[in-house]
Amino acid sequence: MTVHTNLTGYLERSYLLNAYLTEGQHGNDGMQVEFIIADQLKPSGMQVLLGVDSPLDDSFNGMQTQFVIDDEAYVGMQIKADSLSHKQHGNYLVNPYLVGQYLVEEMCTYMGMQAQLGIFTVIENGMQVEMQIVGPDDDSFNGMQVNMRILTEDHLGMQVEVVNIAPIAMQVLATLYNTTNLRILCEFLSRGNANAGGNNAWGNASAQGRNWKANVATDGGPDHEIENLNTDIVEQTWKAATAKSGINLDCDTERTQGVFLDTLGIMNHNLTGASLVQLFGSNTSDFSVIGFNQTLNVITEEPNIIYLAENLPSVAYRYWRISIDDATNPNPVEVGTIIFGASAIFRGECITDEIELQRKDFADSINTEGFTNVKNSRAQKKVVRLNFQSLSFTRGNYEILRNIFTDARTVLKCLWIPTPDIADPEFTSRFAVFSKITEIPLERHNSKGPKNDYASFQLELDESN
Repeated sequence: MTVHTNLTGYLERSYLLNAYLTEGQHGNDGMQVEFIIADQLKPSGMQVLLGVDSPLDDSFNGMQTQFVIDDEAYVGMQIKADSLSHKQHGNYLVNPYLVGQYLVEEMCTYMGMQAQLGIFTVIENGMQVEMQIVGPDDDSFNGMQVNMRILTEDHLGMQVEVVNIAPIAMQVLATLYNTTNLRILCEFLSRGNANAGGNNAWGNASAQGRNWKANVATDGGPDHEIENLNTDIVEQTWKAATAKSGINLDCDTERTQGVFLDTLGIMNHNLTGASLVQLFGSNTSDFSVIGFNQTLNVITEEPNIIYLAENLPSVAYRYWRISIDDATNPNPVEVGTIIFGASAIFRGECITDEIELQRKDFADSINTEGFTNVKNSRAQKKVVRLNFQSLSFTRGNYEILRNIFTDARTVLKCLWIPTPDIADPEFTSRFAVFSKITEIPLERHNSKGPKNDYASFQLELDESN
């Protein structure tokens, strides 16, 4: 940038060269500086002081300077760029005699500087990374493949090539966990993985559901086999021959990654209130290393044991054991269905506080010659009716029930726990039922738009179905 300076002309120019007492204006040319750091390997500092010191003649010539550090090091440099600065100073006894006006101060300007910096090197320090996820022919992306290369003349850093074409299984459990709202267990991980094929840890064929074993002799009757622990008919039980204590019922879930257990149901047992029942989790088939241990509450009011995890499980185990000690039981230990897994849990919304409970009695009746009959009571089953009021169609709670209506329908049983309470096992079991849905309910929708749709309906659960 050129800066112009006004001159009075008198005593500042050559004698009789210009008009008398006529002012003039001169242009001060800028200065251009180029800094270049080229191919250095050793650090070198640099300090530069630039100054233009010339007499006041007819023209102020700029200056162009090129600085080159021809060294073998990379040099850092700091530059401060600012506008022109001015300084006012006197000239008496400073400038030559009779050169300038007498006792008049002068204004001096410090010229600016233009700098161009460049680092010129042939050494490439960058890195190139290529990542690819290659799936099988069905376009499902399993695992990850990474190919990393550094393409330079001098290889600096690291080159890694990782290839894995084996499919990797993944299990994800995402939930807003609570122990107060309605929970429904429909997927029974306790029944093994029939799709795994082959045999489980004890040599039993997985496709037949033989993933349970007992460490004591079984009652010789054909209706008390260990496979009965996997049936929906709770009247089909496993029964020990004589044992009442030291009983271990072991389950192989047949999932290498293990399963997360937040809900457990032991249905139709004959245990007494003095029995000790424990739940163990392990990743070794002989339970030499125990990773989980929980004592279960046994109540005499209901023939069912229900366990709820206080917190969402963070560790999965493949093998689970039910350990039973009931020395005061007058009969050998007998257990019906055992189910466990991860429940679908309501959050926010829930059932209304009006729960209908009915106990349905089943009895054999024989007519007599009189006006009466003789009955033999066989069993009592619970019927529970739950009311759902204004469930949001767009929220997860309605989706949980819709999936049950679609998948389980009226033919598959689920464990329904309307009133879970980890501090009160009796209240937890009071309305809990292992049952099918009597029928898909009629829904009443209060629809005020696509995002404001609220459904209300009643659901009937009958254990005897």
